[in-house]
Amino acid sequence: MRRACLLWVLMAFIGLTPTEPAGAAEEKEGPFVIHRIAVDPQNPQMVYAATSNYGILKSGDGGTTWALINQGIGSYTHHALVVDPSDPNILYAGAWGGGVSKSLDRGIHWTEMNRGLGNTAIEDLVLSPGHPEMVYVATTSGVFKSPDGGASWIFYGEGLPIARIEIFERLIALPSGPVELLLGTSRGLFERERNASKWAAVALPVKEAHITAFAWDPRTGAVYAGTVKNGLLQSRDGGKTWIALGGGFKNVWISDIALDLHGSGILYASTRGYGIIKSLDGGATWKEANGGLPVKDIRSVAMAPGNSKILYAGTTYQGLVKTIDGGERWNPLKGYPLMSVNEIVASLSGSSARTGISSEPSVPAEFFKCNRCHGWADPFLNKKKTYWRVPPNRRDWGMTVGRMSQRARLTPDDSRKIIDFLTRYTLKK
Repeated sequence: MRRACLLWVLMAFIGLTPTEPAGAAEEKEGPFVIHRIAVDPQNPQMVYAATSNYGILKSGDGGTTWALINQGIGSYTHHALVVDPSDPNILYAGAWGGGVSKSLDRGIHWTEMNRGLGNTAIEDLVLSPGHPEMVYVATTSGVFKSPDGGASWIFYGEGLPIARIEIFERLIALPSGPVELLLGTSRGLFERERNASKWAAVALPVKEAHITAFAWDPRTGAVYAGTVKNGLLQSRDGGKTWIALGGGFKNVWISDIALDLHGSGILYASTRGYGIIKSLDGGATWKEANGGLPVKDIRSVAMAPGNSKILYAGTTYQGLVKTIDGGERWNPLKGYPLMSVNEIVASLSGSSARTGISSEPSVPAEFFKCNRCHGWADPFLNKKKTYWRVPPNRRDWGMTVGRMSQRARLTPDDSRKIIDFLTRYTLKK
């Protein structure tokens, strides 16, 4: 009970509380949590942002104007967003409850890519350096791997201490050395060596390290890991051993890291409470870089390719901001296509319309208890007016229903009937 309550508080804090939106029905909403930012590696004017209630935003002019690119996406709460560095036409998005979607045309159209994916609560998604068709996702029940660009998935979480309410925070894939992947969780750091059969825990120089961000420096081979309350950690040997970096910002929650890939030693870290902090010496010392920031709860940061002075940052409740002078001054970005809750709900239903279903299905009464937790993108299943909706895509429904059972007050018999119904229903898609 206590762990479930803690999860509920955490979800509320990060902007995922599945409750009815407050305020007038036609009041325009905004992209109030920007979880990830991705910049086209070949075009620094092309910027994408993953939000908690608008889906994916795209700008082709460096953030001056924005458009929604949600065609084919069934869930608008996204925690992961990646541009394929070898082909920037290809994008991957990871939704909380909606699984993985892939675009081949810079986000104009999306296709769900969840075959074999046992859990669709995606916390992070990364591509293997040099082999972008190899895709990894971190979910609430472990890691999954796709060897074919998301077309199929296999479980890749052997050896991890799985709990159904575990939130796995971040992944990083390393290009060389014995370690293939590092996974940061609320239980510390784990590594998976190449050709290993399972994951192993990594010893860290701090206690109870909750890993929340990663970055890799191609110049030095250094790996950086951000934490909730232990600042920044660094490894110089491919993730095998670590040291704690001080610099006056040790007791800080780091949410994201951006570093200059051209050897300058410049790093930026977004934080939950200190805004943006900046290092000019590879993380040894830090200073605030918060000029003009409207808030200091910053969830994401990304650097424009080839220019360490141009960065984008994602706030809580205040959208995106941009700097062109290395953080001396941040300017709020506007031009978002604001919608009301009703419009968001209508667009979700439209993007998730089922095909091949000529009549309303027979939905067991027990299923509608699930609407206590969140809405459903499928209009046949939804009884809740909220923009936090999840699609009924193919997945291991035992895991999903197990997580929601307490909140939805499901009995074991309720859970069995719901799992059976969703399994049969989603196989028809």
